Amino acid sequence: QTYVSQTSLYVIDISENNFGGQIPGSLFNLPNLTTLAAVKNCFSGTFPAQVCDAVLLENLDFDGLSSGSACVDYQMEFLTEVTGSGKVYTTKYMRGTIPECVFNLPKLLSLHMSGNGIASVIPDIPSTSRITNISLAYNRLHGTIPKSVQEWSKMVYLDLSFNYLSGTCSYMTDYNLVNEEESWNVTTLFLETNRLSGLLPVSFVDATSISVLSGNLFNCDFDRSDLPIH
Repeated sequence: QTYVSQTSLYVIDISENNFGGQIPGSLFNLPNLTTLAAVKNCFSGTFPAQVCDAVLLENLDFDGLSSGSACVDYQMEFLTEVTGSGKVYTTKYMRGTIPECVFNLPKLLSLHMSGNGIASVIPDIPSTSRITNISLAYNRLHGTIPKSVQEWSKMVYLDLSFNYLSGTCSYMTDYNLVNEEESWNVTTLFLETNRLSGLLPVSFVDATSISVLSGNLFNCDFDRSDLPIH
């Protein structure tokens, strides 16, 4: 693996290649790595611990690590009135949890790990983090959304939809959810299809890019005036 000594490698994109086996941990030992994308492959196993060594990493795109076309299993065929026929497929998932060190990476701005069946809680975001973009949808995340994540005023994009998260989102009061004067840092928020409950923050009512109601158990006024209008 002679690429480890390469100081001129900054961006690596191995997406949609149906690569299998373990994710090579040595990729994270590249001294100047800033971006690593491995979307839609056939990787298995756990996330490599060496991710903690990538101190210059800014963008990590690990959506659908095991969802490549070569590793999606055909299960059964069914009939539908619309298309006449269809097929059911299943995808193998990665094992393990989100490495707690990820949010501690000093340069990390964007973390995408959707569609991996990750069964864990969401780590806290430390005050020193620079992260603004998080996508962890279509996993098996459980527990509550950490207060540090809910209060993270730097958040520009947060997708936690289609998980098993519970509790409230009452601390999400510092997100910039209303696009005033074409603001560049308005927050896009997706929380649908979890087990969230309680009252929604007042700031959600006029939010311009939000999807939180479907599949949750939020309380609301009888006239629904405290629900998002978009």
